[in-house]
Amino acid sequence: MRFCLVVLTLAACVDSAEVPGATNICDTRFGPAAGCGPNLGGAPVDQIRQACTKLAMCGLVVIQGNPDTTRTFEECVADFEGYPIDTLPAILDCISKASCEQLRDPMSEHVSICERFGR
Repeated sequence: MRFCLVVLTLAACVDSAEVPGATNICDTRFGPAAGCGPNLGGAPVDQIRQACTKLAMCGLVVIQGNPDTTRTFEECVADFEGYPIDTLPAILDCISKASCEQLRDPMSEHVSICERFGR
C-alpha cells in the first residue's frame, strides 16, 4: 500500500503541465542563464558585442571615424557592461527586435532608445 502511495506521489510531481500562477523562468532575471532568448522577430542578440555591432550598423556607434560625434564601439561595450544585470536582458532583447529607426532616441543621439532601461 505504501508503495502505491509513493508511486502516485511521484507521478503527480512529474506532470509536465504548467502550474497556474507560477512564473515561467524565462520571465525572470534568470532567463538568460536558463537559455531563454528573444521570442519575437529579429535575430537573437544575446551578447553585448552583437548589440553594439547592430547599433554601429544603425549609425549610433562608430567603429572607425570621428569618435567626437558618436560613441565608439569600446564605449558602447563599456556602457553595456555597466548596466544592471536585471535590465541587461531586456535591453538586448529590445535591440534585437527593433529596427534602426526604432532604435533612435529623440532625447539623445549617442544611445539607443532601448538603453533607457539601464539608466
